[in-house]
Amino acid sequence: MIDQKPDPIQSRTDVAHVDQLPSDLRVPVSGSGAGGTRLDPIMSSSTALDGGPLNKKGGSAKWATIGIVIFLILLLAGTAYFLFGKANLGFNRGTLKLAIDPAGADIVIDGKFKRQSISSLSVKLKAGEHALLVTKEGYLDWEQEFTIAANEDKAVSLKLNAIPNIEVLAEGDIVFPELIRNGKALAYMKGDGSFSVIGLDGEEPAILFGGATISQIQSANWAPGEPMVLAKLAGTPTLPNMYDNRGVKGRFVPLGERPVQGAPRNLGTSSWLFDDAHQTSQGWQPVLLNESVGSFDFSPDGSRIIYFYATADGERSLVVAHPDGGEWERVTTHVDVDDPQLVWLNSDQYVLAIDANGGAGKDRVFDLVSKNFSEVMPDRIADTAVASSPDGTQVLYMSNDGGGRRLAVWNLSTNSRAKLFDAEVGEGTRFVWQTDNKFIMNKDDGSLWYWDLNGKEKPVQFISAVGSLQPVRLFYSIINHQLLVVEQNRVLRLAA
Repeated sequence: MIDQKPDPIQSRTDVAHVDQLPSDLRVPVSGSGAGGTRLDPIMSSSTALDGGPLNKKGGSAKWATIGIVIFLILLLAGTAYFLFGKANLGFNRGTLKLAIDPAGADIVIDGKFKRQSISSLSVKLKAGEHALLVTKEGYLDWEQEFTIAANEDKAVSLKLNAIPNIEVLAEGDIVFPELIRNGKALAYMKGDGSFSVIGLDGEEPAILFGGATISQIQSANWAPGEPMVLAKLAGTPTLPNMYDNRGVKGRFVPLGERPVQGAPRNLGTSSWLFDDAHQTSQGWQPVLLNESVGSFDFSPDGSRIIYFYATADGERSLVVAHPDGGEWERVTTHVDVDDPQLVWLNSDQYVLAIDANGGAGKDRVFDLVSKNFSEVMPDRIADTAVASSPDGTQVLYMSNDGGGRRLAVWNLSTNSRAKLFDAEVGEGTRFVWQTDNKFIMNKDDGSLWYWDLNGKEKPVQFISAVGSLQPVRLFYSIINHQLLVVEQNRVLRLAA
């Protein structure tokens, strides 16, 4: 047998044949030993997809370059945003458009941006909260915090109010003052025990109760309508032409646990009704109620009174009656304090029973609809005043929350504290409601301010320089839009 070897020329022809294949059908070929050939089904790790070698170092450099470019773009964008912000341009800005009447006012925004003697202004501000102060000589300062959003055009038009002139309404010893006739007049007792009323529309003071002088008066609560007052006198004096109501039986509605009236208990004082219209042929006539009546107050419309009644067998009742003491009924016998101070709020529904003598140390509100007591104002400072809002659903009072002396608002509808003001106030602070959302107060330096319960409005000063004020009481007439400042020896008024 003849051993035949492969023809080298034939082998080259086969290789040439492979090289002549279309490029998309070629596969890499590598040698396998001497003169041998084989198809390598696995691509070399150093071969690129297109048949060329893979450059690892070049790929890493490419991605590094891309990262640097992205970083530079972000850096440039951030720098531009910062510079535009500094220039009040670009993003996250709103525009405040301010118009002021009268012209020539000075403004300060956030304590930094200031302009003088302007009537209008358009300024770009960073989105968020800002503080605006507008001042002009002879006018009340206007100060408010506001919020502006990005791309917002916020238009603010404001009219400054002139500092009001103060007028002396009455002079002399002013005792037990109160607004009557729905805020159209001020009634008060003089130091000599006589009574007067003065209208807020310019009328001269008028003498009340036939000009009688009653020196034994310890307290007086005025009716909201025509001149009528519940007065508490020391002992049980005999007054000229008096009417003794103690022997008159009124209407009594039993509550079940007390079917009979307990014997009266003499509290050391006597309660009276002084009605300027209660006249007989002998002239004005005071009405003696009895000696068992404690604190009392008129209803908001003056048609009824409520009083605390204490009997010798320990009864502690609240009684609603006609002002002369007739047609009475006990609305509750469950009063667990010895002698609460009663305040019938500007609503027929609620009566405050303030623990004025220590007692259980709790203030309560009595709901005349449900006939139930609820504890209120647990943080109220003892022996401080309270004030009812015009609608009778809120009470303004002094709070000791946090250890300081601050004003607070109690909401009777929710029976919870609705607001606690941050600023501390002094012992001489007096306050009165102007609307259901705004009240007026004085500071220890004698200035008068108003506070708004809504939004973030700061206190705005009423009077910048009027000398030293020493208010005993503040009153606000909703009808006449006048604020009355009662001092010991005079009554001042100003438009508010």
